[in-house]
Amino acid sequence: MTLPYNQSSFKVEKNIITFLDKITAVLLSFDIGNLDNGLKIKQVETVNDNHYKARGNFLICVAYDLAIEDSYFDNGIYQAIDLGIIKIVTAINNDGKFFKTKLLSPDNY
Repeated sequence: MTLPYNQSSFKVEKNIITFLDKITAVLLSFDIGNLDNGLKIKQVETVNDNHYKARGNFLICVAYDLAIEDSYFDNGIYQAIDLGIIKIVTAINNDGKFFKTKLLSPDNY
């Protein structure tokens, strides 16, 4: 059993994530350690590892934005690939090298 919670359905304070469930009187809270330090949490899901009447352990999955330093380097080498039906793959690179494969008919197996 998995239940997703969007940004307005939970709060994070002092490394504790609490789900704002208004159906029951019991609040679900989890200690997330130092995950709260500067993370932009987008969605959280509660998961029970035993699907039979939720008798297992409750876990959470946290989706968050991660700032990644752009390390892309354009080396000027490109390859164009076209996936098709008759010709499964057709490709060409900067040097003009051309590659193609054909779909085998059932007679050629």
